Amino acid sequence: MPSRSLDPALSVYAAYAYYQTQQTERLKRVLDFERGDLGCVLFDVALLAGALSPSRMGQEQVFPSFPTLAQGWALLGAFGVKLPKELADLQQHLLPTLWTHLDPRGTDVMRGHLQQRGAPAYA
Repeated sequence: MPSRSLDPALSVYAAYAYYQTQQTERLKRVLDFERGDLGCVLFDVALLAGALSPSRMGQEQVFPSFPTLAQGWALLGAFGVKLPKELADLQQHLLPTLWTHLDPRGTDVMRGHLQQRGAPAYA
């Protein structure tokens, strides 16, 4: 279990490891850890724990609005998760990296989404 003093990215790594080894209880503990420690849930952790299923959408404070690890994009359909309509084509703008990185057009789409939600847009 990730320590509370470590980078939340370790929660994402742990969630994928627990998902791939079918350690459901440990995956749920990562989800609970984030709820309590961060006050929100990272998208990948919520996805892998099944907290983004259509029946549970909107019940979690999830950040960001898409997978942070590139491998999460391939799991969206398997979990029945649809991104907000303004981000529906964002996957077309992914760069081949471990973490989600976007080309310039994808960055513009994401910036517009963040501004629409009232989040600060960084250059």
